[in-house]
Amino acid sequence: MSPVPQYWGVYIITNDTIRIQRVSPNRGIFEKFKIYEETARIINDTTIYLMYKKYSEEKTRQHQMNQIYRFMPLENMPSSQNILMECKKCK
Repeated sequence: MSPVPQYWGVYIITNDTIRIQRVSPNRGIFEKFKIYEETARIINDTTIYLMYKKYSEEKTRQHQMNQIYRFMPLENMPSSQNILMECKKCK
């Protein structure tokens, strides 16, 4: 399965806040990709509270999200290595 652009993203954690920037394709042929940023508060090691989403072209508007995500522990942890950042061919 090849990577899907709307699932790519980067994040930064500051204290109890995580900001995630993602790329989302638009529907039209001639439209550009949209970049958006989600901001969430880290409740504990398995729960985050997604507060809002902001699109790059909407500088002054934030979309309220009010969603809670709970993560389940896994027996086999997937690799968290970013293959795009580590790829020697891509540099």
